[in-house]
Amino acid sequence: MDTDPCKCFADRAVRPCLERWGLADEIKAARVRYDRKGRDDELIKGILTDEVRTALGMPAVDDDAAVRVERLKCEATTLAIFDPVAASQDVMLGSGRAKQCPQVVIGGVECDNALRKWLARKKYDRDVAAGARNREEEEDEERPSVALEDDELLYRLFELLCLGGPLAQPDLELAPYLASTKALYRDCVQVYKRSSDGAVCLANEAYEVAGPSVFGAGDQRPLARCFVITEPKRAKALVLFSPARGMW
Repeated sequence: MDTDPCKCFADRAVRPCLERWGLADEIKAARVRYDRKGRDDELIKGILTDEVRTALGMPAVDDDAAVRVERLKCEATTLAIFDPVAASQDVMLGSGRAKQCPQVVIGGVECDNALRKWLARKKYDRDVAAGARNREEEEDEERPSVALEDDELLYRLFELLCLGGPLAQPDLELAPYLASTKALYRDCVQVYKRSSDGAVCLANEAYEVAGPSVFGAGDQRPLARCFVITEPKRAKALVLFSPARGMW
């Protein structure tokens, strides 16, 4: 098992960003071999062995603990999917900085700028749709009209970095989030050229994982995240885990 597979965590440009965003001492990664078997939830349980859990600081769980697995797209090869965000006048200013707004809490995430508020709302809506949360919060009267699907792995990594950890000091500029997302994505996926037409493709499948088998049965942590990115042809998987513990 490789417990240091993400070079970007030590990158001189990325590391200070992770420190500001409360992730430098939170997010961990491990690359492991696995056996493909059964449904997606069985595959994930087979990857998240006791050895992997210990290495990443995951809580111990019962064998029958529930796991919620969402299959993600893993197709993006450029940052162009974020162009609608940069172009949205509801979210960003012409200077490349996020619009500031009155502080609100959405799904347990504190938000004081339009980018963070938009991302937190999209995550909250997904959690409600998955049955992980009740819709206990009021709907926004107005929402940014950004045409961007949120089921791509690249987007979810961007969301992870932008929302950060419990002690995050968010940036207003979009640029450091995009640069750090690009660096992390490069560590997560393997690119190849398809022999039939020379198109650039990714050799991976990706999942976001939640539930007691990942975070335990304690208090809900809205910023906690876990991703499993597999490379089926080589039977290798990368696990990214951020428990969002903060000071506790």
